[in-house]
Amino acid sequence: MRKLLVLLSVIALILTGCASTGHDDDRTAISISLPENPVSGYQWIWGQMGAGHIELVDSEYNADAGRHEFIFRGTDPGHVTLTFSSRNTDTGATASQEIYSVTVYDDLTLSYL
Repeated sequence: MRKLLVLLSVIALILTGCASTGHDDDRTAISISLPENPVSGYQWIWGQMGAGHIELVDSEYNADAGRHEFIFRGTDPGHVTLTFSSRNTDTGATASQEIYSVTVYDDLTLSYL
């Protein structure tokens, strides 16, 4: 039983680290890739808050990889908190959340953590 708990903890840590993050002050767009399985009924819903503004340029689900990629670009300088929630489309229940801190610079390049 203890081995199973350790194994499940390791799997949870691996899955938590599956989102793409990065920091690069020379980007005009950022890509965030999150694990997703639409068959489960859960899909990523995103929102933003803050003084700056970003817009979604593209959103694509890759069934082979089991990942959903979101591409954003900056439209107004400032700091943005970008929140992704994995929600069940039928019940509205939230399974998990990913939060990114995005900076949109005056030249509209981006960095994020």
